[in-house]
Amino acid sequence: MTLNQVVRTFAIIGIIAAIANIASITYAYIDPETNVTNIINAFVSGLVFIGLICSYLVQTKELGGFGLISFIVLSIGFILVSGLEWTITFAGPVLESLSPSINFDNLPSPLIEGMAASFLTFNIGLLLFGISLLKSSKISRWLGFLFIIAIAANFAPPMDDKAWYFINISIIWICWKVWTRKVTAVSESANSE
Repeated sequence: MTLNQVVRTFAIIGIIAAIANIASITYAYIDPETNVTNIINAFVSGLVFIGLICSYLVQTKELGGFGLISFIVLSIGFILVSGLEWTITFAGPVLESLSPSINFDNLPSPLIEGMAASFLTFNIGLLLFGISLLKSSKISRWLGFLFIIAIAANFAPPMDDKAWYFINISIIWICWKVWTRKVTAVSESANSE
């Protein structure tokens, strides 16, 4: 399997996961009491990350060193936020049943600091990767704008998952370009060697 085949596979996984994530987030607005959307989001977040990897792999050369650093920071933040989602989804109901006095809106230390560090790392990663896309991307610079707009959406009231709409649209767009072969991870001359 060549690198381009791997990247195309990552692209289709990213597209499907991002669409599932958008559907799940939208359903959470319709029925906020269900835990099903949290379970779906927890599972597809890892698959959306594969789409994010695809978005970096097809632009490695153009993004350069700053792009690599920004991708690493965004990846760490993404992993932390995904871990937080898993914790809320699977440990949250157990903690609520064991101690009904736990207030998830006002968590004690060090839980609140861990949550803040996760979101801070993720938002810094979105900012840096967005800047690197704006600065260097030859595929679509507007994806960088969507990542930066996602930061504003993260902090706009009400605090919910609306930022993921922008992130998922970015992932769908770049993965679609890869899937339709408008973009390749390695130049064709490198493949023939």
